[in-house]
Amino acid sequence: GYAREVIARLPAADLRVYPAHLHVNVAADYRGQGLGRALMAAFFDQCFMLKVSGVHLSTSDQNVAALGLYHVLGFKILARFCSPYKSTVSRKPVMTVLMGLRLDRLGI
Repeated sequence: GYAREVIARLPAADLRVYPAHLHVNVAADYRGQGLGRALMAAFFDQCFMLKVSGVHLSTSDQNVAALGLYHVLGFKILARFCSPYKSTVSRKPVMTVLMGLRLDRLGI
């Protein structure tokens, strides 16, 4: 119950604007080969077909490579907040970055 209550109080994307949630993990051995970008492109294609207005995602502020990719793809930061989770490496709290991409404004 406590974890559910903590999570419920965290900033969240406006689901009327960003109804789709994107979660992509690529194994370390396969990173840097364009696989994440290809998976996201396939996801966006499906969203366009279904006329989904926007996509949201979240990541750690320590995930520099992912943040760079999301920025290049046009995602905007919606919120930053201290995560209730700890880094798997340092075991210290990390900042979560909530991001959104308006698909209905891309003109594609």
